[in-house]
Amino acid sequence: MSMSSDAEHASHAGTRLNFYRRQQILSYSLILPAALGVLTLILYPLYQVVDISLREGRVMNFARIHDLPLGFGNYVRVLSDPQFWNSVFVSVVYVGGSIAIAYAIGLGIALL
Repeated sequence: MSMSSDAEHASHAGTRLNFYRRQQILSYSLILPAALGVLTLILYPLYQVVDISLREGRVMNFARIHDLPLGFGNYVRVLSDPQFWNSVFVSVVYVGGSIAIAYAIGLGIALL
């Protein structure tokens, strides 16, 4: 192999690497606005829900919701309520029963 052949090969490999790197940068820059939009549409409402759920007290005017102090009182009240746990139990039984019945029907049809 001659010296010029090695230089051409290295130059060609560098050009190929440079091309792939540019393609990668272009790909990320094209998807970035959509990703930022989706994250904004997911993260901001999630932040708002958590913020409102941590406010102690009751208020119907959402402009004044930030005047209320932060705390876990709402969670303590809900988790200590027996009706909440009854609702959780009923939901688990309903979902478990629905899934079991759907699974049994699907398995029976598949076996036929």
